[in-house]
Amino acid sequence: MVLALCHGSLKGFSQGENNNWLFGWHAGLTFNTVAATPMVGATEQIGVSPFSVSDSLGNLLFYSTGHVVFDRLNGIMPTGGNLVWGCNLTQPVFAVKKQGEDSVYYLFTLREPTVPLYQYGGFYSVVDMRLHGGLGDVVLSQKDIPLPGAETARDKLTGTRHANNRDTWIVTKDELNSQYLSYLISPSGTIPNPVLSSSSVQATATLHIGDMKISRDGIRLVANYGGGVVNYSSNCISEYCQFNPATGTVTPLFKFKPVLPAGFDCAPRFSEFSRNAKFLYIDANIAISVSPPLTVNGTFQYDATRTDSALFMQSQVFLGYGNNFGPRGLQLAADGKIYGALSSVDSLSIIHFPENPGLASGLQMNAISLAPGTNCWDGLPQFLQKYKAYIHKTGDCQSDSVHFSGDIWPPADSIRWNFGDPASGLANSSTLANPSHRYSLAGNYTVELYVRHNDNRTDTAWKTITIKTGPQPALGPDQTICAPQTATLDAGAWPGCTYHWGNLTTGQPNVGTGQTYTTGTAGTYMVTVTGPDGCAGKDTIQLFAGTPA
Repeated sequence: MVLALCHGSLKGFSQGENNNWLFGWHAGLTFNTVAATPMVGATEQIGVSPFSVSDSLGNLLFYSTGHVVFDRLNGIMPTGGNLVWGCNLTQPVFAVKKQGEDSVYYLFTLREPTVPLYQYGGFYSVVDMRLHGGLGDVVLSQKDIPLPGAETARDKLTGTRHANNRDTWIVTKDELNSQYLSYLISPSGTIPNPVLSSSSVQATATLHIGDMKISRDGIRLVANYGGGVVNYSSNCISEYCQFNPATGTVTPLFKFKPVLPAGFDCAPRFSEFSRNAKFLYIDANIAISVSPPLTVNGTFQYDATRTDSALFMQSQVFLGYGNNFGPRGLQLAADGKIYGALSSVDSLSIIHFPENPGLASGLQMNAISLAPGTNCWDGLPQFLQKYKAYIHKTGDCQSDSVHFSGDIWPPADSIRWNFGDPASGLANSSTLANPSHRYSLAGNYTVELYVRHNDNRTDTAWKTITIKTGPQPALGPDQTICAPQTATLDAGAWPGCTYHWGNLTTGQPNVGTGQTYTTGTAGTYMVTVTGPDGCAGKDTIQLFAGTPA
């Protein structure tokens, strides 16, 4: 079946390379629409953590299980079959575009051994999209090339941008020698020997299964060792590390494991960072020590900014149990949400607000149904996050300014904001990095951020915001009173709101908290009425002292 891809407005940013996901048993998801939309994917099951490649407009180019490379029409490329791979590995495949070649990609794969134990290895092949009538093919002379130094790499394979935002690091793990291997992919077109970094975790035949993720800012790395499907020993562990995107070195900080009540144990296997790299999410098998053991999966959140192990563990928040056995593969999407896939389930979980702490992150099980007749496997496609332009804002009240900021990489050479409020005239646009805008009316507005990066690439981000109507107290015209007269000031009835009166003339900040305030003293008075959603309205009135007739 040919994939039908929509080309609607993108939610969050215009980079379309990561917008099409093919995974599991014939399942698919596209982010070319305002909200993620399920679609029918491949004609066969495509593994634990496959890889999907699209162009910048969101058009699918090809996808791979690591064993087979499919073109956009779901056909196997003529020489794209029988690549060296590992069908049961957590991260068997990763792809990056060759520098300076819009149509050429490196496809990295890991091999799963039979016997003996450590006959693994990393390999790479070259995919040229100009071949086979534009559908692409694997270059036969550049297929299954051994990755130097990766003869005993296994299970873990990911990538991140270099600090220069031009080159790329491909990172895997030599489990036999307990070393991280970082390969620099640069315009030279050669794959050099890796940068080697020691790990504090020694994998074994039963303790190697788990993914490895790098935060979007390129400075944190986590590697998980969840053991086999029935292994919940104390050796199941995660290693938290620093990553240097300039040198490719990995520096282990500490090992950790989710803390559970007595009688419970777990095997961490999948992970993901929030887009702003402030939170880390771990998904694990959780077993209760009964006979036979009751097994479910659960998701945990940690403060990724804490590099001290004790403070890191103190930040643990348990977000909830799944309703099935097995780990849930986690993946950050173009809309900023983290999606989770559980084997044989026909829906995905979603962490809706992964940049929020604790339960405010909004984990929802079975949040989006897949296309009929399709199911997940353990894992979702991972991607190289190279460029970004995201919009953040604080404030949502009509009576106050809304403050905006951009989360941009690489740094911006120029910025242009459009606040979606043409009635505000010249105030509707700004070239400041962190502007503010006050909306005169409540309602929904689409904010646009246009960015020209310092390498001359451009991005456009959009964010729909809702401006709420706050209380609008009206104290009426200024008044004159003569002693011993008093005036009763009335802010109006606003159910569920709080009132705060102040005398601006005397500098008294709190002279009353009711709907009305009675006084015989001249001065300027201000009332602030605050609604239950935090939106406030203000008004002032001046009382003059008259002369008795």
